[in-house]
Amino acid sequence: MAPPSRDGGTVCRKPIQTAWEVFLAPYDWQWFATFTFKDAIHPEAAAKRFRHWVLKLDESNGYRPRSKLTHKRRCAWVRGLEYQKRQVVHFHVLLGNLPWALACSAQAALWADYWLQMGNTGFARIEVCGTSAAAVRYVTKYASKGGEIDVSPNLLRIGEQLAGF
Repeated sequence: MAPPSRDGGTVCRKPIQTAWEVFLAPYDWQWFATFTFKDAIHPEAAAKRFRHWVLKLDESNGYRPRSKLTHKRRCAWVRGLEYQKRQVVHFHVLLGNLPWALACSAQAALWADYWLQMGNTGFARIEVCGTSAAAVRYVTKYASKGGEIDVSPNLLRIGEQLAGF
């Protein structure tokens, strides 16, 4: 049965969206974020900017990619790509596996500001997930609208601990 909508009707979800929701629902997502770009940017260049932002986030947590002394804790993410009406890429992102001290809303605001400082970026809004079900639905809806969903390479490796198994 389809879930109720705000107007009392039902929401029809395509099977691909439902499959993504089932896959992502068990994870404990800590942040829901939107990242935009000021000017038109190729999707691959946009993804590269996002990966750079994630690397800086991981480094702030002590991750050092070329050091043998680093720990292996890196954030996990799911990124939905969408085009704005002006045909510029923007992302909706779920982030998890963040340390407790980093996951608070004050830190989220600092990381949103860092996105703005990177250059050729628009605004970023990062919110702490109260309940991640709504955020998961929001990100996965783009799979059924011709958008793309990408996951971090480490999502499956850390899946058991992030999903609370």
